[in-house]
Amino acid sequence: MTQEEIKNQFIQYAEDNMNNLTILEGIKELLDNVSNELYYDGYVATSNKLATCSLEIGRIIEND
Repeated sequence: MTQEEIKNQFIQYAEDNMNNLTILEGIKELLDNVSNELYYDGYVATSNKLATCSLEIGRIIEND
C-alpha cells in the first residue's frame, strides 16, 4: 500500500468514525510530533509555524 493510499484511508476512517473534537485532538498530536521532528532536524522556522497551529487548535479544543 502506498503512502497516498494510507493517507486516504486514514482521512476516510477519521471522517467516518470520529467526531470533530476527536479529529482535532488527533491533528494536534500529529502537528506536535511533526513540529518536534522538524525542530530536531534543524527546520526551526517551519517547526515554529506548526507549533503555532497546534497551540491554536489546542485553544479551540479547550473552548469546545
